[in-house]
Amino acid sequence: MQEVWQRYQRPLLIAETGAEEEMRVPLVRYIFEQAVQAHVAVEGICHYPIADYRSWSEEKHRPFGLLGMQDVNGCRSIYEPLALELRGQQIRLAGLLKDAEPGHQAVSA
Repeated sequence: MQEVWQRYQRPLLIAETGAEEEMRVPLVRYIFEQAVQAHVAVEGICHYPIADYRSWSEEKHRPFGLLGMQDVNGCRSIYEPLALELRGQQIRLAGLLKDAEPGHQAVSA
C-alpha cells in the first residue's frame, strides 16, 4: 500500500477483497491490519463479492460473501463471523480516527 500511495499520492480504495469459505475472516482482518500499518490515506475498503453466487462456468457454489445464496423466498442469510469481523474493524477504525483528531493523542493499532 505504501508503494502505491507513494506512486500516486492519492487516497486509496481497496477493492477485490474476496476469499472463499473460512478464509473470508482472516483475509478481511489482514487487509484492515495492512491499511492501518501502512499509514496512508485509505478512503474505503470494498468487500467483494458482498453476496455469494454460482460459478460463471459451472453450477458450483462456493461461499464468498457476507450474504449467502438466495433461498426459495429470495432471502439471503448473513455469514455471521464475517459480519462480526467487519463491525469490529469499523469500531476499531472509528476509535483510531477519533484519537487522531486535533487535541487527542493517537493510539497505535
